[in-house]
Amino acid sequence: MHTLSILLALALPLTLALNEPRILGGQAALPGQYNATALVLVATSAKQTTVCGGTLISSRAVLTAAHCVQSLLGDNYEPEQFTVGVGQLSSEGFNLTHPYFVDKTIAHPSYSADIVSNDIGLILLNSSVPANVSTPMKIIKGYDWGARLVATGYGQTTNQKGSLATQLMAVELRLGNVTHCKSLNPHWKQDTQMCTDGTVGRDTCNADSGGPLMGQYNDAGDWGLVGVTSYGEEGKASSGGNMCGTEGGAGFYTYAAYYADWIAQNAGLERDKILVVNSTTVHPNATLMAEASEGSTVLAVASESLTSAAAAGPASGIAAVVAAAVHIAMCLALA
Repeated sequence: MHTLSILLALALPLTLALNEPRILGGQAALPGQYNATALVLVATSAKQTTVCGGTLISSRAVLTAAHCVQSLLGDNYEPEQFTVGVGQLSSEGFNLTHPYFVDKTIAHPSYSADIVSNDIGLILLNSSVPANVSTPMKIIKGYDWGARLVATGYGQTTNQKGSLATQLMAVELRLGNVTHCKSLNPHWKQDTQMCTDGTVGRDTCNADSGGPLMGQYNDAGDWGLVGVTSYGEEGKASSGGNMCGTEGGAGFYTYAAYYADWIAQNAGLERDKILVVNSTTVHPNATLMAEASEGSTVLAVASESLTSAAAAGPASGIAAVVAAAVHIAMCLALA
């Protein structure tokens, strides 16, 4: 087992411009697609901002990773340190067109940074996100190993130093089995976490923390949230250096449905209205496909690559959320 679990938040100095797409092995999401994905910025100091992702689960609640709302010392960041963007995609860089500010943040009380468990948190906004900007995502219960899912985020697309994306990226991933997950992290718990199968070159990476791992929960193709991006483990054959997408490695995700009661209670929501049971009849090894429909924007996910489907309707997307431009400093939070 690799000795370091890589928490996938990323700290950035506020200096240079943003110019590269991110997430390993994926493609840019189409305008308006996966618009429940949030971009979360935390001003951790006067010169540094931590970048994470999140998922809008109600008009005022964003689900994210606990390590995105809490420092390594165990202190919650203050609400005024946060800026959140949802539902507006910009290819011109992270210019703040509609910021959402934060009323309160909550990390799970049993979160452990030492073994990276219960890595889930909430960001409660001080204003509502309009329905025409973003559609909140339901939480899915009932996915098993081998299932094909999609992760989105603004994290790295390579293991080289670079800049954050100016648009949302999406990648297809497959869930790993118990043996694979346990071999990489003996602290892994089957009821609260899931991991990917270690497909080379496909992964979430630095700055994707807290973002969604999504699946379809019915045969109509409706999308919901399965996991929250948490950390990564390198494969045994890796040369080290905190690499993402290595052979035999895996991304690890907090299983959101396990925490449905906690989420509902702390977000002021009804559990039955945010949780759905997976009822898809598609075999888990089948190619995950979303069919285009009038007035919608979708992505077709092939077994080996993401392919863009034809889309109609107005362009919108995920928010660019930094008033100043930023440049990556590879300052990783390590468990």
